[in-house]
Amino acid sequence: MRETMPGELRLSFQSDLNIRNIDQISKEMTTALDASSRLTLELKEDAVVDLSFVQLLIAARRQANRAGGALSLARPAGANLLGVLSRGGFLKEASAEDLEFWLHQENSQ
Repeated sequence: MRETMPGELRLSFQSDLNIRNIDQISKEMTTALDASSRLTLELKEDAVVDLSFVQLLIAARRQANRAGGALSLARPAGANLLGVLSRGGFLKEASAEDLEFWLHQENSQ
């Protein structure tokens, strides 16, 4: 975890993002969100991703928003994360805000 600007933290995950290590990922994200209201996540491009990580991101994003902060991805969702999002139906009727979060785009239509 490193500070990029005052009040902003960047957290990098170099491991797979799945149920096998979701507890550790959750702890790291909680610690970062407790330390800063603005958090950017750097995800390993070829990380194995599953639904537990997507659920954690959605919950953490809501928590950050409720606290007046923000959670963002450093890059648009990579192929593995995009696959989970597509299979889970998260992009089918996504809001502009969700598309900005996951894909860094305003509208998919």
